[in-house]
Amino acid sequence: GHWATQSVFGRLNYDFSEKYLLEINGRYDGSSRFAPGKRWGFFPSVSAGWVFSKENFYPLKNIVEFLKFRGSYGVLGNQNVANYLYIPELPVSQTSYLFGGEQYWCVGMPNLSSVNLTWEKVGTLDFGFDLQTLNNRLGVTFDWYKSRTFDLVGPGQALPAILGTSVPKKNEGEITTLGWETSVSWRNRVGDFAYGITAVISDYVRTITKYTNPTKILTTYYEGMKLGEIWGLETAGLFQSEEDVESWPVDQSFIYSGTWYPGDVKYVDQNGDGKIDIGDNTKDNPGDKKIIGNSTPRYQFGVNVNASWKGFDLSMLFQGIGKRDLDVRSLGTFRGPANGPLHANVYEEHLDFWRDETSPLGANPDAYFPRPYAQFVGQNGKNYNYPTTRYLQNGAYMRLKNIQLGYTIPGHITEKVKVSNARIYVSGENVFTLKKLMLYDPESYNGRYGRIGDQYPLSRVFSIGLNVNF
Repeated sequence: GHWATQSVFGRLNYDFSEKYLLEINGRYDGSSRFAPGKRWGFFPSVSAGWVFSKENFYPLKNIVEFLKFRGSYGVLGNQNVANYLYIPELPVSQTSYLFGGEQYWCVGMPNLSSVNLTWEKVGTLDFGFDLQTLNNRLGVTFDWYKSRTFDLVGPGQALPAILGTSVPKKNEGEITTLGWETSVSWRNRVGDFAYGITAVISDYVRTITKYTNPTKILTTYYEGMKLGEIWGLETAGLFQSEEDVESWPVDQSFIYSGTWYPGDVKYVDQNGDGKIDIGDNTKDNPGDKKIIGNSTPRYQFGVNVNASWKGFDLSMLFQGIGKRDLDVRSLGTFRGPANGPLHANVYEEHLDFWRDETSPLGANPDAYFPRPYAQFVGQNGKNYNYPTTRYLQNGAYMRLKNIQLGYTIPGHITEKVKVSNARIYVSGENVFTLKKLMLYDPESYNGRYGRIGDQYPLSRVFSIGLNVNF
């Protein structure tokens, strides 16, 4: 449906001798998505900077040529909710039943309106510094920030199913983000050779600090949760023989109530009760589940290198992630033939499955993949139904994202053909990647439209070009 926003904003800047800097912003936003009386929100921000190196008493003039300290705090609003949730609606749909040869229309129960819903807000506190030293050849910047998302839109308190409809949404949740980012750059010239390197790295952790989930059930957010947590089961390898299966002291019937065979996964009994289960599936009683990883990208980095010498120039961009865990055990490509006939593409990696000495392919007791079953037997789930330490993949990577080598033709040559500047170059994109993630591209793993892993990997592209200016 249609919706509208309206905004009023203002800004004040103050600069005293390029030494003391101040900026104050304020905006007043309204959205028709919220009920009258809840539509408007005020979102201020303030930032200040102090160029310490411009002070007369600055003691490091011969060492650090430039030093600036800065800080800021600001609040932003988010109206990312459906339109007009404050208005009760009667859902209308066409039934699949025939009466008199016609499909009839039906009207459902109205929803409970979210009359108190208003803006989500994000308040961010940031402190940092910038410096230049060694005759401005070395530059360093650093930022530390704490972001608090409050009035987070989420489900209201759970009510009995006899209510007959979903509970209204409300502003109640809260997320706290702690993070930092730093960059270091170096540039220098030695005769005709000039070069520069810039490295950037950042990290953050997001924690749920308020959410309506009194039992802390693990199927949704709970207070104290680190976003991206992966709860799963620890494994202890694969069964190697019938005797190994029979002597295993842990009851795994919760995972699969049928027969277990050599090549199937062993699960670790975390709570010592002699069986595998998930308890109440809550943080306080997770059974044998535990936090086995986190899917949040950590230590994201980039390195930019450039150099030039007598008309030649070179640039390279590396990027990557230092730490990330990925639960890939349910993806069709990862499981290969074990995921069924419709996903039966076999890659070389899939050949590393468990086999005993009777297999024509030879024994493979130290295999990565478990014993495969035909999809219609229905036993593959015993090894893949839950996230496990065994099939948690390392999503860290480093990629040479771009490299370009160019040569600028000297001006005394191009002038003869009425050309002011000409440069020829060769370049490559996604040239190589260092990774441990099996079968998937770590940069395009998230896919599109929420379909994890369902996307082509990035293409490797090589180009030759000519730039001419007349």
